[in-house]
Amino acid sequence: MTYALFIITWNARKTIQNQYLYFVGIAYLFVGFLDLLHTLTYKGMNIFTGAHFYANQFWIATRFLEVATLLVAFRFLNSRQRLHGDLILLIYACITAGIILSILHFKVFPACYIEGYGQTDFKIYGEYVIIAMLVVAVFILHRKREHFKGGTYHLLLASLIFTIISEFCFSLYISNYGLSNQIGHYAKLVSFFLIYKANVETGFTKPTQLLFDSLSRDEQKYRTLSENLPELIVRFNSDLQCIYVNRSFQSFVPDLPPLSQGQVFCDQLFPGPLYDTALRLLQEARQSGAKQESQLDLEIEGRAAHLLLTVIPETSADGREKSFLVIGYNITRQHAAHLELQELNKAKDKLFSIIAHDLKNPFTSILTTTELLSKSGLGMSAERLGSFLNIIHKSVRESHILLTNLLEWARMQTGALEAKPEKLSVHNLLLIARQTLESVALTKGITIMTEIDREALAYADEQMVQTILRNLLSNAIKFSPIGSQVLLKAETEGNFISISVIDRGMGIPPDVVEAILSNSQLVPATGTANELGTGLGLTLCKEMTEKNGGKLKIDSKTGKGSTFSFNIPIFSA
Repeated sequence: MTYALFIITWNARKTIQNQYLYFVGIAYLFVGFLDLLHTLTYKGMNIFTGAHFYANQFWIATRFLEVATLLVAFRFLNSRQRLHGDLILLIYACITAGIILSILHFKVFPACYIEGYGQTDFKIYGEYVIIAMLVVAVFILHRKREHFKGGTYHLLLASLIFTIISEFCFSLYISNYGLSNQIGHYAKLVSFFLIYKANVETGFTKPTQLLFDSLSRDEQKYRTLSENLPELIVRFNSDLQCIYVNRSFQSFVPDLPPLSQGQVFCDQLFPGPLYDTALRLLQEARQSGAKQESQLDLEIEGRAAHLLLTVIPETSADGREKSFLVIGYNITRQHAAHLELQELNKAKDKLFSIIAHDLKNPFTSILTTTELLSKSGLGMSAERLGSFLNIIHKSVRESHILLTNLLEWARMQTGALEAKPEKLSVHNLLLIARQTLESVALTKGITIMTEIDREALAYADEQMVQTILRNLLSNAIKFSPIGSQVLLKAETEGNFISISVIDRGMGIPPDVVEAILSNSQLVPATGTANELGTGLGLTLCKEMTEKNGGKLKIDSKTGKGSTFSFNIPIFSA
């Protein structure tokens, strides 16, 4: 019976999930072999002659091996790693060989029965130790009974109980032919049958049920996981019939029927722009057999969202059945972060471009001029010396304006520069701007005119508004012809104060105006007196105006001049 137990266990090893029964089933091959030697060495068999009672020694040795196996097997009950059957066979083969050699060859195993005396103390106390170990095994089995399905637990428990009865009987007999010896053998046969039945039902009779239970548990586990995932999950068969829809997808499509399994792919299942993208990806996945991905913008629960749609083709183990897993990832945050990173990269590129080119040019001019002065400055006329100093002054002024704009723009990009609105006198703002740049205008013979409502009050950040005015007025002077006029004008328009800088200069082409207002790129230009311009000032004006709740406008005609206007909120008590 123990050999049958081993054969069934070994052949069902791929289906037996219980590591305890797997370990015991393999070990019982050697328990059965030692029991066979116990039978063959029995005096009545007349195979082994002499005064030695080998049968009794094999019995006690086998029982120690058996009960040790039952206890050690509990160690592997919760093991997630599959036991190595070949290694177990090798270990037990070595142990069995050691027992056989100690009894039959070396004769060092303690005597267990003496003719005319009966059992030795070693044999009797050995039985008591075995009984104690079996009681411990019963206790452990009871504590871990949840690991044994159906009647397996009761079969193992009954087997241990009959083994205890058997060992108790074998501790009582005096003669090898006594009644207690006979009862002990019967109890042992019953215990073998019960453990055989436990393994047979687990590994052979009910493997399909156990596998089904395991698969059901796994399915329930993964279904629960899928139902609670935030991603949209849908599965289609090869005919594009829906075979699974998770809870997130059902909440995403509120009009979707509660049970949509079997529904053919259609625009009701994938509403709006999702339908076209999903259908295209499914067709491409079916044709290529490879995973397909695409991103799209749509609306989820009334909010704009960015979705990553993935279609994964699936094939059954035999390669005959195909299905398609559709997963929708809401990557709105990641997409927003990606766009922000792109904007930061653009800002970085602008910064490096200005530093590498535009900020370098004024210093090149200063270095060249000062080098000429150092070589021949003492012999120069006052008029020529004055022109060189004028070049240096102009270059330093341009560098200062550019550097100031650059620092403020950098602070704007990093979010360190925030608008702090307060009550402002528009009249004072325009006067300060005119006074600041009047000397620059005089060098080109340009007159700055003003049209200001003296009572107008605005609610904005004073430093930002001054920066906007300074840049717009500086640009108007830079691109106006010598001897012309520039007008500073402020007027009330509803809840805003509109401030305009009007010149009669070179004008700006429409495509350049669009580039400035879209903030897509910096537009460098050269003034009427070869002044350098990076386009950074206008970008700064646009962003600072928007920070104060206003908008920058440009009305320009090539060769006829430009009007730059920005509005800021009016102050209301």
